[in-house]
Amino acid sequence: SLVAESSHNIVAKTLNRYFRKNVHDEIPVPKLKTTFFDIEVDYDSSKAFPFADKAEYPINAITFYNEWEDKLVTYCLKPSKVFQGINPMSDEEAEAICNKISPDCHLCKDEPELLIRMLDEFSKCNVYSGWNSELFDCPYIINRVKKVLGEEPLRKWCHFGFIPMIQYKTGRDGKLHPKIITPGKVHIDYMNFLILFQYQIQIFLFLQFFLTLYNFLIFQ
Repeated sequence: SLVAESSHNIVAKTLNRYFRKNVHDEIPVPKLKTTFFDIEVDYDSSKAFPFADKAEYPINAITFYNEWEDKLVTYCLKPSKVFQGINPMSDEEAEAICNKISPDCHLCKDEPELLIRMLDEFSKCNVYSGWNSELFDCPYIINRVKKVLGEEPLRKWCHFGFIPMIQYKTGRDGKLHPKIITPGKVHIDYMNFLILFQYQIQIFLFLQFFLTLYNFLIFQ
C-alpha cells in the first residue's frame, strides 16, 4: 500500500531530512544533554501511601546525574520532625552533613526553594530519565509543584514556555497509566525501557558470557 508524506510525523521527517542523510557532515549532530533523576518524599505511616495523583507529602530530596557534566547534584531538606527517636537537627548540623557528602549537595530552607531549584535543573537538559518515573516521580512532581507554587513555574521544565501535561491511557491491564508530555524534551522511563528490551538484553548477556567462556577455553 502507498504511504503519503502526510502520514509521517513532522519530527521524524525533519530528522530524516537533516540528519539521516547528513553524509558529508554539513550539519553537525547536536550533543544532547541527558540527566537521570530520583526524588524522595516524606511519608507518614499513620496516613496513606504517597500517591502521585494526590501529591500530599512534601518532596524532601531530589538528585540529578547530569551526564554532560559527569556530576551528581542533590537538593534536599533537613528532617522536619522526630524520626526514629532522633530529634530534629539544626540548620548547621544539616549543612555539615550535606558538605560532608558533596559540595554539590545543597540544603534548601524549605520545599518551595527545593522545587524551584529542581525546575532550574530540569531546564538545562534535553533528555531526562528515572526509574518508574512515568508512574510516580514525574506526575508527583507536576502535581506537587501545582499545589505548592502554582502552575506557572512548571514552564521551566519545557522548551518554548509550555507546561508539562499528564495524559492517561488504558494499559493492557485495563488500568489508566500516566504519560508525561514535556514539549521540546524527551522523557524515558528507565524501568519501562528495561522491560521493553529485557529479552534482547538477556540474549546479549548470554552471548557475552558464551564468548568470554569460549575465549577462556581456547586461549587458556
